Amino acid sequence: MTSRTLTATATAVAALAACGATAQAAQAPAFHLVGTPQLYTIDQPRAGGPSAYVVFAGDRHLHEPRSIVARVAGRSGRTYSVSDRCYRSAIVHETGQGGPLPVVKAGQRYTVTFSVRAGATGAKTTIATRRLVARTWTPSSTPGSLKTPRC
Repeated sequence: MTSRTLTATATAVAALAACGATAQAAQAPAFHLVGTPQLYTIDQPRAGGPSAYVVFAGDRHLHEPRSIVARVAGRSGRTYSVSDRCYRSAIVHETGQGGPLPVVKAGQRYTVTFSVRAGATGAKTTIATRRLVARTWTPSSTPGSLKTPRC
């Protein structure tokens, strides 16, 4: 074999290895809900802020919490890690001028669908559906002490 053939072969092997690593990294996490999720409507939401939260616990810590999507009343939100194995999906719904609109009403029952995806974006696979009653959550009025609902 010539050095050119060895280089071509090494390049092909490296490309195949990279494809395998990419395929493994693109798989959605194996994630299961633990306990009962909670649905909150925000009392007097601020412009640009969430109108609702879905708070839930999982069976594992996720490096990329955005791989879990909670959908309620036709809206889905970005999921954040609150603490180890505890997550909060913040759902923003606003007018064309940026004013907040309610997503859910306190005391009403809603279907919340939980899905997983390979990363922050991508195709979703439903892992659970729950019927939850929305509760009201009032943000703290003390500046800098915005405490969110916990798992």
